[in-house]
Amino acid sequence: MNNLIKGVLTLALLALLIFIYSASNNPNNTNTDNTSVKGIMYEDITVKVVIPGKEEETMVSKSVEGLTLEEVLDRLMLNGSLRYAKQSASFGSYITSVQGVTADAQSEFWNIKINGLDAQAGISEINPQDDDVITLTLMKF
Repeated sequence: MNNLIKGVLTLALLALLIFIYSASNNPNNTNTDNTSVKGIMYEDITVKVVIPGKEEETMVSKSVEGLTLEEVLDRLMLNGSLRYAKQSASFGSYITSVQGVTADAQSEFWNIKINGLDAQAGISEINPQDDDVITLTLMKF
């Protein structure tokens, strides 16, 4: 039953993300700044991925105001620019893998910085703001 609820919620989230993505890519939308279109505020959020020994990757997401970082990362995954895996816990979701690199749970973790400062919450609790730079870095304990 729990898996059924998770599946339904996942499908609902994907449908919402697809709707949001299609609305932001509407050819009739000529708005190129971060202003409101039909009452929805769009933001530019930059996500950087830092993996030791690899070149830093940067991607930008147009995100609807109020989405969590988890939802922003899901959007980036849907458009193909990011591959990541997450784990759910009692305190929320956290990142386990980015771009095919899985953190060794015994010695590594994916650190999240927002505008250069360590995040004080997990991806399901962070609400990125306009022009935020989110940095995901594979780090050792």
